[in-house]
Amino acid sequence: MPSSGCGLRVARLGDYPTSLRHFRNIDLLVCNTPGIADHVKGLGWDRPVKVISNFTLARPATPVARERLGAPAGAFVVLGAGRFVRRKGFHTLIEAIAASPGAHLCLLGEGEEEQALRQLARTLGIEDRVCFAGWQPDLSPWLSACDAFCMPSLHEPLGNVVLEAWGAGAPVIASRSEGPSWMMSDGEDGLLFPIGDAAALADAIARVRSQDGVAAKLVAGGHRTLEASFSRQAVTRAYIRLFESPSCA
Repeated sequence: MPSSGCGLRVARLGDYPTSLRHFRNIDLLVCNTPGIADHVKGLGWDRPVKVISNFTLARPATPVARERLGAPAGAFVVLGAGRFVRRKGFHTLIEAIAASPGAHLCLLGEGEEEQALRQLARTLGIEDRVCFAGWQPDLSPWLSACDAFCMPSLHEPLGNVVLEAWGAGAPVIASRSEGPSWMMSDGEDGLLFPIGDAAALADAIARVRSQDGVAAKLVAGGHRTLEASFSRQAVTRAYIRLFESPSCA
């Protein structure tokens, strides 16, 4: 960013920076979450900060065929999606499925941890209940086909896929990592469980699977939260208010 020659200079952060040296000519930082905003202030940022999140255009889609989920007809299927790296917590999700008799897991993604995750499923004796369906560019048909979506991350600044799951109409379960703890209300638009706690995650899966009305409540709550705070219209309004504010004059 040049040091002169323009008016307001804005940068947007979607993750936690380790240094502010690239932002020395920036007038205002837009951060995805309050956690990122607090982090940059802790690094010494003393100029304006605004929290404006992402939005999603995801909507319910024609579900993929059930056999692509690797589960028989009538089975309860949990979907997970993301890069197969340790911080995404898929090992916790596999352990929770092992503690959920009859439930199946479909994982979408690829990455360095894939072989370790496959081995964990074999070790736990649930290889036949865990499907690795590869990286998928469009999650909506998969989200529309599953019975619950889970994001078990150990660290997650926001969690865009939660927004996609809400948009597609899937009940959401997520760890109490940074993003979900901020944007979700436990029991209203999703279920939150302690990071790395496979037993608590298995309990959450059981609630969605077995308790009357829970899945429908989470889907309805997710839709409300999405439209109010994370829709294209809501985020656009937030940016317009920002650019019309005195700090941008």
